[in-house]
Amino acid sequence: MASKKKPRSSVVLPDRFTTTPNSPFAAGTTVRVCFTNAALANQTISVNVVSVAGDQQSLSIALDAEGHGCVDWVAPNWDGGTFEHSTSADHPFVIT
Repeated sequence: MASKKKPRSSVVLPDRFTTTPNSPFAAGTTVRVCFTNAALANQTISVNVVSVAGDQQSLSIALDAEGHGCVDWVAPNWDGGTFEHSTSADHPFVIT
């Protein structure tokens, strides 16, 4: 019996952050920060990077037609913090 193909899902995945390498990472490491949100396709978003001590940096990420984009970020000499965007849950990280 031939198998039936599963229908394509129309469910939109929630937005999310990913980092390469995964946390924890050492200060001075170049970290690839990626963000995905199909609802924000073809836009440039601003991501706040906030340390546990309250220091802040801002990253701009250009999203493609599928709402995915990445930027390289050099981890500062912080203990850790979060990547933050208004539509997403905060993505915590640790710097060793």
